[in-house]
Amino acid sequence: MAALVKAAKPGAKGDGDNLFIRVTASGQGKWTFRYVIAGKAREAGLGAYGANGEFGLSLAQARNAATVARRLLKAGIDPLDHKREGAAKQATAEVGRQTAEAAVRVTFRNAAEDMIEAQEAGWSNAKHRQQWTNTLATYAFPLIGATPVALVEIEDVRKVLTPIWRTKSETAARVKMQVLAVLRHARAMGQRPTGPSPADIDEALRTLLPRSAVLKRAAGYGNHAALPWPHPASNRTGSADHAGPPLADAPPSTSSCRPREPITGTENHNRFRRFNFFADRL
Repeated sequence: MAALVKAAKPGAKGDGDNLFIRVTASGQGKWTFRYVIAGKAREAGLGAYGANGEFGLSLAQARNAATVARRLLKAGIDPLDHKREGAAKQATAEVGRQTAEAAVRVTFRNAAEDMIEAQEAGWSNAKHRQQWTNTLATYAFPLIGATPVALVEIEDVRKVLTPIWRTKSETAARVKMQVLAVLRHARAMGQRPTGPSPADIDEALRTLLPRSAVLKRAAGYGNHAALPWPHPASNRTGSADHAGPPLADAPPSTSSCRPREPITGTENHNRFRRFNFFADRL
């Protein structure tokens, strides 16, 4: 076959069953498949000719490729369109592979630095950048700074927060906010095409970690404890000598009323006393 290709004049030579080899002026060969579909003649390339099949298709390999093309044609599929679609999918997959490889090379520290640089122009406080950098460098970078941002998982974020969640709840909440912000920015930049979203991580952490409100109250933050009931008067000062009604005497925190209501109550009480004064003289 190799000798025939070299000796053949430039042009197409048929092997049968729509298989042709197109010989060039330089003595090279290229396999093609000729067919007619929807009244249009078309020719699909199958590959270059290679005597041993190492650098191209041998005769046997070309015949197998032609058989596949005939099966596609019989099924109503245009072999040339099918080949182009396959090439497009392969190109898309290759782009995805290259993107994933590039994303793996971007560490969490790199992504955090990119986000800070992109957002700092909108920060009014000059110290904000330093605060972000210091917080992440102290609590996040030692554990996940070298981890590819595309591979950061829920467990990685939990490991960052667990050591400080009970003892430094305010700091832990800030660290969580900053880590999730970095992951959101990385996803928007295409540096994190897969993996759980920041919203999914946040929701999972609500289940895995104790409620921060409980920890804040234990540390002295949050709402104050309720006053004892039913004897709130023990928390009031000067009530024994006050001549006004109990509602006016009680501070709003113990009377369960709005600030204006005790004043209004005092005025109504005085009006009621004046009414009784004149009623006694009728």
